[in-house]
Amino acid sequence: KVVTVELDGSVVATHKDTEGNELSPQETIKSHTPDGDAYTTTAKSFDPVVTTDTVDGLTRTTTTTYELVETPTNANGNVKGGETITVPYVYRKVVKQEIHSDNFEARD
Repeated sequence: KVVTVELDGSVVATHKDTEGNELSPQETIKSHTPDGDAYTTTAKSFDPVVTTDTVDGLTRTTTTTYELVETPTNANGNVKGGETITVPYVYRKVVKQEIHSDNFEARD
């Protein structure tokens, strides 16, 4: 007697910065899906984080954003039976600072 067992597979996407810090919880794209089923993943957008502090009459505004380093080669594909495919999205942290004087006086 021959028994054929179909093994299902899964696909998860991770979203981390270049230092390996998780920016968003792991996403399950496909779970217990038949072998060969197509999947598609997409990068995430992250809202800018803006902080402001004042020191000695100067106001510093810091804006932190994240940009995708590159689209993973396995961003789209087919489920493999008996495996969990991890699609690793990596983002670069971009920090911009602006410093303003609260007591700026225009001079001739």
